[in-house]
Amino acid sequence: MRKGDISLGFGIGYDWTFGLTANFRYNIGLLKTTKFFWEDSYKHHNSVAQFSLGWQF
Repeated sequence: MRKGDISLGFGIGYDWTFGLTANFRYNIGLLKTTKFFWEDSYKHHNSVAQFSLGWQF
């Protein structure tokens, strides 16, 4: 297992005039999570999807 990762992230968001906000983000891991030579046939990468709702004052 690796101790760290590098990822590429992108997202989209929208702010309504009455204060509500919604955001979606997705991060794709660029490095394999394993570093052993016998696991090269498995290309496991981390990925994270995030959705948030908020209120602006």
